[in-house]
Amino acid sequence: VADFSASDVCAGTLVPWSAADPVGQFGTAAWTWNAAPILVTGPNLPADVSLVHGIQDVALTLTETYPTGAVCSDLAQVAVEVFATPVADWTLPGGWCEGEVAEFEATSTVATGAALDHTWTFTDAVGTQVFTGAELDLGVLAPGTYSFSLVSEAPGGCADDQTATVEVHANPMADFSAQEVCAGSPIP
Repeated sequence: VADFSASDVCAGTLVPWSAADPVGQFGTAAWTWNAAPILVTGPNLPADVSLVHGIQDVALTLTETYPTGAVCSDLAQVAVEVFATPVADWTLPGGWCEGEVAEFEATSTVATGAALDHTWTFTDAVGTQVFTGAELDLGVLAPGTYSFSLVSEAPGGCADDQTATVEVHANPMADFSAQEVCAGSPIP
């Protein structure tokens, strides 16, 4: 009996499958993905079959040829949802000068155009803070080096991340002195 199940996955990942009674699987197996033959050699369908997001059909046909010449077969087909994986991205300056506002905006995309959830992680010498939303405004930061990461998650739980280190530069100190001189005298 060609009875099996396959898991929904994120695009480009292996597709796990299992049979309720693997010992009862008999005969020669022939797998198809959207009616195209695929090679399956273990507990996962290959990752290249899940490159296109959306509902995909996977089928297993078991065929047994008996010594009497009889050829018997069974077909099972299941739908697998392949969720689109987002591409995490943001507007990120190379650094800020002391006194500038530290702002970020997520510009992540996903092929389906679906709304994404964004989680920001900000780390400084004191510790780590987590924020959610498409925009992050940390206000004015003291000079130093800061680590940032953004995780963008699409429907189906598929996610991508970006990580960067940004430096807030101290402003230079403008300082000079001058001596008093009489009008028309050279300045030393």
